[in-house]
Parts: sequence; C-alpha cells; structure tokens
Amino acid sequence: MRGVVPESTVHLPGTRYLGRHCLMDLGYLEGKKFCVVFVKQEDDTDPNSKIKMKCIHGRANVNHRGKLIVESPATSFTVPATACNRVLPSDGTSMLKDAEFFVICKVSGMEL
Repeated sequence: MRGVVPESTVHLPGTRYLGRHCLMDLGYLEGKKFCVVFVKQEDDTDPNSKIKMKCIHGRANVNHRGKLIVESPATSFTVPATACNRVLPSDGTSMLKDAEFFVICKVSGMEL
C-alpha cells in the first residue's frame, strides 16, 4: 500500500519506505484464511442510522504488485489499498468464522 507517512509515525517492521511513502509487505497473509467485512450505513447523512454488514470469506493472495486479493470459490475481491493498513488478526467474533485475519471496508453505492 502506498500512503503518506507523517514525520511522527513509528516505522513498522516489515514495511518498506520510499521517502515519506510506505509500501506494506502483505506477504505474511499469503494463503491465510481471510474475511472482508463490508460495512454500509443505511443513510450516509444520518450518523445515527443503522449499519449493514456483509462478509466475504476466502483465502488471501498477494499478487506480484503487492495487491491483496481475497479469493473464494464464488468470488474474488481486491482489497482497496486504503484498507490494507487496517488488516487485523481475527478476534474470534462469530461473523469472522474461521478466518485468521480480517479487514473492514466501508462501502457506499453498493447493495449489501
């Protein structure tokens, strides 16, 4: 993932930096059980509106360009670069099932 790194940012092990831009090494996710959680607010203009969630479960694949792709028998989804720095280990929540890692992606303009 490329993103501007503020001067005060702590540099993470396994992360390469090109100037102020970071290139996250996502190789540790290769082949791991992964869950993408899509989150959508019913009314974007009302912060108190209900939230809908939907999951895609599959295996993580990191392509030759460093993009994180979650593949399942039914679908394939490329995780947006802006979300790659928010990949977390599973906390055992039932929604994540047997996933080892997960990421939350906020969406709009898409039906869940």
